[in-house]
Amino acid sequence: DTVVKSLYYTSAGVLVRHGDNPYSDGGGPQRFSLVSPDGTVTSLDVTTQETVHTTDPAQPYLAYAEGTTRGVEVVVRDVVDDTEVARVPVPGARAGFLPVALDGDRVYLNAESKDFVVDWRTGEVTQPGVVRGYPSVAGGHATVYGDSGTATIIDAVTGETLLQAQGTEFGYLSLSPDGRFAALETESAAPARAFDVYDVASGEHVSVPGQPYDYGWSADGDLFRLQGSSLTTCDATTGECATTDVDLVSPADTGA
Repeated sequence: DTVVKSLYYTSAGVLVRHGDNPYSDGGGPQRFSLVSPDGTVTSLDVTTQETVHTTDPAQPYLAYAEGTTRGVEVVVRDVVDDTEVARVPVPGARAGFLPVALDGDRVYLNAESKDFVVDWRTGEVTQPGVVRGYPSVAGGHATVYGDSGTATIIDAVTGETLLQAQGTEFGYLSLSPDGRFAALETESAAPARAFDVYDVASGEHVSVPGQPYDYGWSADGDLFRLQGSSLTTCDATTGECATTDVDLVSPADTGA
């Protein structure tokens, strides 16, 4: 394959989704490889098309939903053993665009505007869940799309409001992979020079320079940004940032 489509954190390493083009969803076959902490690359025996995928950084699983001749099914796959560990039918779900989020034993599924919670270990399916629309869930917390600049984080099981933040014209809280922190993304005519990062539990926040979409999250909740060979990391608790130069190795350098 010529293009890396996306990277996912798992407890076994980084899962790479790759294919023939950079399209996020669709555009032909999507294949997967696991990059272990020692640098070993292992290809997985799974290929999907036009499917949204999800992982939980605390677990060695890949999850997704697919339409079959039997209906919509949620699939959970162990990326270490490269085996399917669960396949749960979801009665009432219609095939189509099927975004999911994996968090512990639960897979949150949106199927044609209907919301489901699937316990992939027991096979229990409940509907509807408290998470509406495209599910963004981590560490038991879920993002709620707001209007009038209000952004909200709720408990993904009970629906209790845990955090609210006020943006400008549009507000969205982007959760860290472990669900402990959230970065406030806003849209306005004049881009801000900094953005706020919240501790979901305490509601306290710190300011980080730049724009939130310039940063990625580490698996344990720190922010990072790579510009050229300069790597900036920011502590989500203190807001302190440090920049170092890194050596980037390309395939041409290794003769691969």
